[in-house]
Amino acid sequence: TTSLQKAIQFAGGEGGIIFRISVFTGVSIQPYYSTFQDECEILLSPNFALIVMKSLFQEIINGKTYYVLELEEKKKYSTYVF
Repeated sequence: TTSLQKAIQFAGGEGGIIFRISVFTGVSIQPYYSTFQDECEILLSPNFALIVMKSLFQEIINGKTYYVLELEEKKKYSTYVF
């Protein structure tokens, strides 16, 4: 979902995990194909790969503590040096 309020609801309340994902190739299906219009769903590409940008951390949102994991779509032709 692109909705923070919906992500909080999916997280199951305080102490839940929220995945904050940055994507380049995702497509919104909300206006045409989503059964639940309020979920603001994004369709991801086949063989979609993610990179962890920031490991699990606590964040206070609307006065409640959640665990957040930040991820980013891996670019197809990226080079990584370790």
